[in-house]
Amino acid sequence: MNLSSLFSNNTFLSFITDGNFAVYIFLLLSGYCISLSLDRVESVLPLRGYALKRYLRIALPIAPIILVEGLLYLTGCFGYHDVLVHLQSNDIAMQAYTDLSFNGWVQAIFLSPIGKCSGWLDPTWMMKYIFFGSFVVLVLKLSINRTSKICTLLILSLSIIILALSSLYFVAVVLGCCIFEGKKAFHILDIKWCKSLSYAFLLIALFTYCFHSHKIISATSLVLGIELSCVSQNILSWGMFRKIGAISFPLYLIHWPLICTFSLWLYKSSYSVFNESSTLVVFIVTLLVLLLLSYLFSHYVESKLNHSVVPLICYRFFDDDQSSVSS
Repeated sequence: MNLSSLFSNNTFLSFITDGNFAVYIFLLLSGYCISLSLDRVESVLPLRGYALKRYLRIALPIAPIILVEGLLYLTGCFGYHDVLVHLQSNDIAMQAYTDLSFNGWVQAIFLSPIGKCSGWLDPTWMMKYIFFGSFVVLVLKLSINRTSKICTLLILSLSIIILALSSLYFVAVVLGCCIFEGKKAFHILDIKWCKSLSYAFLLIALFTYCFHSHKIISATSLVLGIELSCVSQNILSWGMFRKIGAISFPLYLIHWPLICTFSLWLYKSSYSVFNESSTLVVFIVTLLVLLLLSYLFSHYVESKLNHSVVPLICYRFFDDDQSSVSS
């Protein structure tokens, strides 16, 4: 809905609904988690199939979503632009699922992992920063392996400067790597002033956001503030948050087509009954359906693909190579 005036006049509402701000947080956490994953690899040898595994882990869950979207599109389930006009939606929503082609659909199945969705699954525009950012972090990890803290700092700083000329989204991934390396190098949670630093970074995040500094500064400060706070980490480790985290990728993939089909249909169908309350009803029902679908997808599709199909494909590609190395 067109509620820009309400959100722009309320800092709290703007903070929790700011998609661009959330993107930077997501990319920071991605860089952190990629660094954590690579840090557990004891030798370079298992990294030979890294590119293929990384692609498959992103592409295989995306493909079923786009296949279903094709069926929904053919049956006219995306034909609710009259509702978007009524809601005075933004241009992104108004242009969603228009001028789509079969060739674009086929391309989206294979190229969405690198951000080329051809209009079929718009949220995957961010995937290219996750996919290619993985290799940036890999190169950095290999470069700073067993180097001094000064050299590590110089290498990471230089990479940030270079990547800033390309995209700040790549910078966010590297900053996530920097936070991980800083924690590992300086045992950050053992610092005496850890709690004070945490409050300082959280305040920086709040003030830089309120005074409209670049979102990457606020996002980095927020992540640092939480990283330095045992209380925040304990809260975010509650079972409820861990379960949501486990289905976060399906949530990310399913929410957009669900809103553009089911939610718009539900709003149109229920408006005569609930009138102005329809928005709240649709939001609650959509949230519940989204959580259910994401859980089912994560449990019965994503986990099966990652635990069965990915190892099978990688085994086929690298079995001969491993045999020759062993011999």
